[in-house]
Amino acid sequence: MDPRFEEEAPATQYYDNALFERLRRNYRSNSLSTPLLTDIRYATRADIQSHWPDEAHRKTGSSMISAGDVGAVILCGGLATRFGGGAKAAVELLPGWTLLRVKLEALAGVAAAHDTTLAVIVVVSPATELAVLKVLESQSHARLRIKVVTQSVLPRLLEDGHLLLQADGTQSFSPPGHGEVPKLLAAHHSIDGISPRLWQISNIDNLLATLDADIVGAHIASKMDATVEVAPGTATDVGGYLTYGPHGFEILEGFQVDPSDRPTQEFFLNTNTFLIGGTAISAGERLPYYAVTKTTSDRRTAVQFEQLLGGIGSLISLNAVAVPRDGNMSRFRPMKLIEDLHESRSAVVAALEASGLINW
Repeated sequence: MDPRFEEEAPATQYYDNALFERLRRNYRSNSLSTPLLTDIRYATRADIQSHWPDEAHRKTGSSMISAGDVGAVILCGGLATRFGGGAKAAVELLPGWTLLRVKLEALAGVAAAHDTTLAVIVVVSPATELAVLKVLESQSHARLRIKVVTQSVLPRLLEDGHLLLQADGTQSFSPPGHGEVPKLLAAHHSIDGISPRLWQISNIDNLLATLDADIVGAHIASKMDATVEVAPGTATDVGGYLTYGPHGFEILEGFQVDPSDRPTQEFFLNTNTFLIGGTAISAGERLPYYAVTKTTSDRRTAVQFEQLLGGIGSLISLNAVAVPRDGNMSRFRPMKLIEDLHESRSAVVAALEASGLINW
């Protein structure tokens, strides 16, 4: 095991029973029901002041990264159920190149370009923990200080409020969503003496969301508490809508929006790549829980309790940076399905080659 890699004590199937029982009571009393919103003002390009690339703020961002003031969080809690099973982090983009290896190599490239050492937190779920640890055992990056942090879990319910049991009679658990990340950062804000002022958060399946000086600089210049990268939406995108209201930008998920009021013209999509600092981390404690329904492998409806990281805009000031979705300049090519992996592979490899961060 690389001595620069640190593992947190596993939290496998740990949950706060008092929290769970409170959420179950609220679910049964319909207190967690989400009213569908209408008359929404979707943000347009004219509303967004920051567009990538942004050379005007590059120097500021580079200085922050060089000083070790920016860390990275990689969200690796997802299972590769649509890739044939296992942890998504262990899926290979190219032979020998898992998605997690690609993310770490890109971060190492950023660290080398800025002559610094980066703090990296790899967030896993109990279901992906062992697979991610196995991938990390074969990795060694002198310029990265890596810590694995395991999300908590909550029991899942049937729609009638009773516990959802698996085929063997044991309880079914799920993590409480990406909205738990601020809480995890509050507890794990320093790695080997490196205590970043800002953290970039990105999904394991969006390999193009590299740590970028332009975006860090644009965030600092905005004087906002958090920054989200957004990309042009398409007709097939549902949820993660960037909206603009009296208090600035907010993000709404599909289940919060009346289907009749979904955007039909220009809109921007949350890429789930964020920069957050101390104020946003503190505010994350107040993110509400939602009862989200999922379909199990045996076709039952499961209810799980989740916090949405995108909801941070309702609690603090949120900046948005518009990023390209296509071409070598793209910063958003998510791979949710095995078909996405096949279709995106060549474009992702080309884009990362063009960035100069990875030598395949």
